[in-house]
Amino acid sequence: MLTSTKSLIALAWILLMVAGRASALPAPDSVIDGLPGADPAGFGLQLRVRANIDRAAVSALQAPDQVIDGLEEWRVQRAELSLQGRLSQRLAFKLDVDAASTPLRIRDANLSIFGPRTRFRVGQQSVVESLMSQATDEFVDSSAIRTALSRGRQTGMSIAGYGRMWAVTVGVYDGSVTGQASSGERSISSRLAFYPLVSERSLVHLGAYGSPRWLPESNQSVSYSTRTTFLLESPSIERTHQIERDWLDGIELALTRGPVTVEGQCARLRGRAPAALDGSSGSPPRSVTIGEGCYASAIVYLTGQSRGFQRGRFIEQIVESSFFDGGAGVWQLVARRDTLTLTDNAAPDKRLARWTLGVNWFASDNLRLSINHVVGRHDSGSSAWMRTRGYGGRIYFQHRW
Repeated sequence: MLTSTKSLIALAWILLMVAGRASALPAPDSVIDGLPGADPAGFGLQLRVRANIDRAAVSALQAPDQVIDGLEEWRVQRAELSLQGRLSQRLAFKLDVDAASTPLRIRDANLSIFGPRTRFRVGQQSVVESLMSQATDEFVDSSAIRTALSRGRQTGMSIAGYGRMWAVTVGVYDGSVTGQASSGERSISSRLAFYPLVSERSLVHLGAYGSPRWLPESNQSVSYSTRTTFLLESPSIERTHQIERDWLDGIELALTRGPVTVEGQCARLRGRAPAALDGSSGSPPRSVTIGEGCYASAIVYLTGQSRGFQRGRFIEQIVESSFFDGGAGVWQLVARRDTLTLTDNAAPDKRLARWTLGVNWFASDNLRLSINHVVGRHDSGSSAWMRTRGYGGRIYFQHRW
């Protein structure tokens, strides 16, 4: 454990030195979708390399018949090469490749057209379902409902409209890139965000979303799962359903007052099983509840900033007082409670409940260090249960040209 801790400190120091040189570069303008600002002629280009280097350990894992201690691992969670820019004032593109996956995976490849209050996007993209699909990574691990229930990335087209206090997004997709199902699925995703109060220091945000999905007859077996801890090899709760379509819906809430932001949402996933699974010919298809869950989180800025918000979404943290320019950077305390229940009509429910506490330090726009401590319990039905306690650390580094 001591050797691993020294390695983490040494790696953080190396990246601090590299990021110190990179911090002199200007950060991209805070514009919708994080695209770089355009010059007067409408052209802007940005090449970005970023990586998440994670250190995870479980200090105690207890089950009815075993106690495990000392599970540890290092991993490169993400290593991205991103090229994005504007071809004109109204036309932008993005290409994002993840080199940490095997095989190499293209995360995003899309073209966006902007109007005065609209944005049309076509290509491979993240499905904008809710705040959970717009995570700005204040936590080392995603919430359980995002991991188990969200649609992930898909290929298709979406259109967004914006008003002074609202934002609406509708997308039609054909084929999953990341998510539960394989190719051949069809889905629609829609979201309504309403923010009657939004300023630099205050926010009231409400949202609702829904997403039906249809699966091909050749592949209607879908698995929904999430890990119980940071460890990639840690136990997971999982359910596999035979469905011909499912429906994801949920509600969301976010409040900001000065340096404090409270965010939460609840999601539910229902499915429609083929008639043949009922065991009798001619019987109609039946509806099944696949899963449901909630999370609530709080973020407190120890250095006094407020969380950035723009057109129905939180945006990347901008560090105005960089550590490498003699400032303190940005410090956050974070806490989250999340729950998930995966159901099956023929078996006991599987449940997961976790508490996560952590601290984030944004040394500059290019470097962030995070440490999380998680305590949780999951029940796999009947008398099977497991308690976990562990920590996760992340070094987030990026460089822009």
